[in-house]
Amino acid sequence: MSRTCTALFVSDEKQCQDPATSQNGLFCRFHSRQCQGLYKGYKRRNAQLDAIRATLPAYLAGNLTPLANQKFADIEDETALTELHDHLLLYYQVLGRVIRARQLHHSRFYALNLDYGHQHFLDGLQNEKYIVLRALERLERRTAEVLHKKQQWFRWVRSLEDEEEAHRENEKKKVKREAALFQRHWKEVARRMKDLRARED
Repeated sequence: MSRTCTALFVSDEKQCQDPATSQNGLFCRFHSRQCQGLYKGYKRRNAQLDAIRATLPAYLAGNLTPLANQKFADIEDETALTELHDHLLLYYQVLGRVIRARQLHHSRFYALNLDYGHQHFLDGLQNEKYIVLRALERLERRTAEVLHKKQQWFRWVRSLEDEEEAHRENEKKKVKREAALFQRHWKEVARRMKDLRARED
């Protein structure tokens, strides 16, 4: 008696009733191809995850503190914060894709197998995803602090510039008043000189 396929259909999660014709004797021809396709898919996502882990931003590469304990308190540069945020967000998204792909593959093709090693690996990925999420939250809080400080600094500089501008305007008005006073005085002196000449004549 031939064995039946052990895979579950994606649409209704019912077990396939076709005969198992694959080399490992678990799946029918259709589900064997589907299993291979999903396997390649999660392996490709795993490769993306490995590439992200290997190419860390400069701040994380040169820092010995684990990501779970990272507070990002010593970063003042906005571009470094943006670079870190982009990296961690991509890391978080790819982790989510890897977890979903592995769960889908396992739930459809190895649902009857109690593979504790696979579950342990998934638990490790879930923990890593949680750590990255918490790091993202701390980084966003730090970014808000830096931007707030920068905004306050800009406000202080702006008020200083406004004060200097007001002082310059006062100086300008004062100079104009002194110039007008000097011209009036000069006109008065010129008129007296003219009167003195006229008397002398």
